[in-house]
Amino acid sequence: MFIPGGTEEATPRQKFPVVTVTLVALNSLVFLFELFHLLAGRRSMLNQFIAVFGMTPSAISSGQNLFALFTSLFAHGSLTHIRLNMLYLFAFGDNMKDHLGRWRSLLFYTLAGLFAILGQIAVNPGSSNPNVALAEQSQAFSAAI
Repeated sequence: MFIPGGTEEATPRQKFPVVTVTLVALNSLVFLFELFHLLAGRRSMLNQFIAVFGMTPSAISSGQNLFALFTSLFAHGSLTHIRLNMLYLFAFGDNMKDHLGRWRSLLFYTLAGLFAILGQIAVNPGSSNPNVALAEQSQAFSAAI
């Protein structure tokens, strides 16, 4: 697996990566919220959070929880999952922003995640498992890279 490292970039950063830092902060806060409930022994609260804000293909297919198309983009299933995603986002997000611009890079990131979710729904529209959404975040990062 390729792990980005080093401090020298072929393309120097043009401006402070506000969008990248904001996405990293939002993703980290959501994960800390999930982790807090898990460590506090509130597994039922965590499961309810995932059921409401995670993407469930059967719910989306029936027109329910449509906001989860966006909120599920911030869900992560493990510490390794979020660490690698944030590492890649931080390593490559500023270059994407410099190339596309601040708002277009955010739009691209969001659309990539939405297309990943729609692909997941197309493959298994009847699934009632909210945990299947955890891959969309990684797919949004992969598209961004």
